[in-house]
Amino acid sequence: MFNFSGVLSIKKEGEIIYEKKDTFTLNRKKTSCEKSSKDKI
Repeated sequence: MFNFSGVLSIKKEGEIIYEKKDTFTLNRKKTSCEKSSKDKI
């Protein structure tokens, strides 16, 4: 499920933040998929 091809950073509070390299591309794909699904409906 998880693809660790990005940056894994742990804050002092103990929160684990995972920044993926393909964040922007994935977001674009998600938005495009949502738009296409809405257009189909």
